[in-house]
Amino acid sequence: LTNIPEALPKVLRSVNWNDYLHAQDMYTLMREWCELKAVHVLQLVSGFFLDPFIREFAVERMANLTDAELLMY
Repeated sequence: LTNIPEALPKVLRSVNWNDYLHAQDMYTLMREWCELKAVHVLQLVSGFFLDPFIREFAVERMANLTDAELLMY
């Protein structure tokens, strides 16, 4: 799944964030994820994902986007 950009938000929604080991496994997996399109990065900073690691990950990925990509949203 790590090579499918649009899968990340869906996978993150399926994680039991109350389980420390599941969360840690997901943090590790996120680091291996391929580049994301703007639409997927912006989903990660929505109100649905409040985890600080996810938000930090999204901001880091957002830095790789062009202004043109971000202006579309």
